[in-house]
Amino acid sequence: MRKEKELKEHKQMNTKKIDRLSLHNAAVAIKAHALVLKKSDKLISKLVNEVETLQYREEAYANVFNDYEEECRRLSRVANKLEAKIAELNSQVLELQNKANKRSESMQDYMSRKKENMEKFTHSIYGWEVNEKQELVPNWEQQEIISSMRDMLANDTSASKVAKILNEIGISGSRGGTWTSSSVLRTVRGKFHKNLDKFTPPE
Repeated sequence: MRKEKELKEHKQMNTKKIDRLSLHNAAVAIKAHALVLKKSDKLISKLVNEVETLQYREEAYANVFNDYEEECRRLSRVANKLEAKIAELNSQVLELQNKANKRSESMQDYMSRKKENMEKFTHSIYGWEVNEKQELVPNWEQQEIISSMRDMLANDTSASKVAKILNEIGISGSRGGTWTSSSVLRTVRGKFHKNLDKFTPPE
């Protein structure tokens, strides 16, 4: 009986030890699990924040892209209007150029007819004057001066020297102005003087 009692007590003691060890192991396991859950919560919270940040950036990029597309469409409309306006202006410029060319051709024809008919066609020409019929006829006094100018130039007198001589002796230009080297050369080289052969000088 005594041995049975001792065995029973020994068995009870071993059972208590096993229960304590199980409780200890269970507590350790619970703590480890709690630590894992805590770390998991932090990780999940971090992931949530990153997802929210990505969503915010995605929305921001979408807004920027939409604004960019709208600006591109606006600039395209402006470019189309400018192209249409430029085309219109080019058409107007071309029309004006055509009109100007026609006027120029008409004026050239008019001047040519005036020259052929020996009519006054421009401002006064030195060596010529307008008669009562508005025809250009030689001014023989000025034609003699032109002949003298040609002679001086032919004798190696410079145009500036010829102009100085004319100014010193009081001979005025076609409009009453003073002579210069360019006006001297322009006068003696005038193409209209070839019409002088059509007239007979006075005796």
